[in-house]
Amino acid sequence: MILAMKHKSSLVLATLLLSGCGAIMEMTMNAAAADTTPAATTTAAAPAAAFSVTKADSEGFIHDWLILDPIVLADAADQTEEVIKPILAKEYFKDQLKVQPQVADKVQVGTNELQWREVKLDAATKQIDLVQFATANSNATESVLFWGLTYVVADEDMSDVKLAIGSDDSSRWWVNGEVVITAYESRGVNADDSQSKAIKLKKGVNEVRFAVSNGGGDSGACARFLDSNGKPVTKLAVSAVPPTR
Repeated sequence: MILAMKHKSSLVLATLLLSGCGAIMEMTMNAAAADTTPAATTTAAAPAAAFSVTKADSEGFIHDWLILDPIVLADAADQTEEVIKPILAKEYFKDQLKVQPQVADKVQVGTNELQWREVKLDAATKQIDLVQFATANSNATESVLFWGLTYVVADEDMSDVKLAIGSDDSSRWWVNGEVVITAYESRGVNADDSQSKAIKLKKGVNEVRFAVSNGGGDSGACARFLDSNGKPVTKLAVSAVPPTR
């Protein structure tokens, strides 16, 4: 009886040790993968942070964003396509569709120096309050353009998913450098108001960018991915911090 118990204990201990080694190996491989990802293209205001991710929320909403201080426009009160189309097409800063800024990096737009700041989705409303974001940093809130960026990490290729967004007001959205949604409209933020065609998320890191214009009053945004059945994709990780060498 005693020998049997000892034998059983040894098997349990061996199993635990093997499991622990497997976890350590997985962590090491993940760290190595993060270390070999291309570096950010901007000059960092501070040393680059390590690439870290957290799980998407239970409804699939993307909750971590890096958002640039608002760019002041001449006049965006009219949110028609005729007015907003050239605003969304304009280049405001170098490599604006390729840049991978770190928190606190700065960008020169005209005579203004703007800063990238980390912003969290409001857990209750499932929205980013862009007016609150601008006001908190003593920036203008009307006739402005907000640029945002985040990284969505998939553990496998995902086909036939759709980006679903809400924005106040007009907006344009990119996934991995491709325009997937453009909305010209003065409106409030409603989840899934605009949806892309079916697209593919690749295994690993995927970039999601937006440009949201605000004519006046409230402004905000929200985004998530939906599967082919219209259900939220929750098997994703999200980070506002870009991959680093």
